[in-house]
Amino acid sequence: MNKKGQISLDLIIAIIITFIFAGAMQSIIAGMNETQKEIGVINQQKEIGNKISEILTTSKNLADGSFNVKYLIPNVIVLGNKESGCNIAITQGQIKISSVFDSKVIESTIIHNSSILYLKKANPKCGEYVEIQKI
Repeated sequence: MNKKGQISLDLIIAIIITFIFAGAMQSIIAGMNETQKEIGVINQQKEIGNKISEILTTSKNLADGSFNVKYLIPNVIVLGNKESGCNIAITQGQIKISSVFDSKVIESTIIHNSSILYLKKANPKCGEYVEIQKI
């Protein structure tokens, strides 16, 4: 048997397996990066929604007097410092926040039990103010 030819065949098989393994690892790492971006966006959306819910609850507690509460909604930052806009819909009972990045829509819903009676704008966007006012 020709040993020189056998070594070459073994080397070719080892190289092919190495390329397949490297390609599989690259796919796994890319998938993990996308998942981390999505988790980051969802966490920021929930933080925004919880802050708005907290403000609504505060306004409910202040309903006896006059007040004006403003909250600047922060922009959603995607991993890699890329800003993503967001749309917010505040209704009685829930706050829905949606963001788009890399042509993918990510939505979060926060449940609240506060009144939206004094809310000036029910559909703000990131970078705008949520204002609750009673005169």
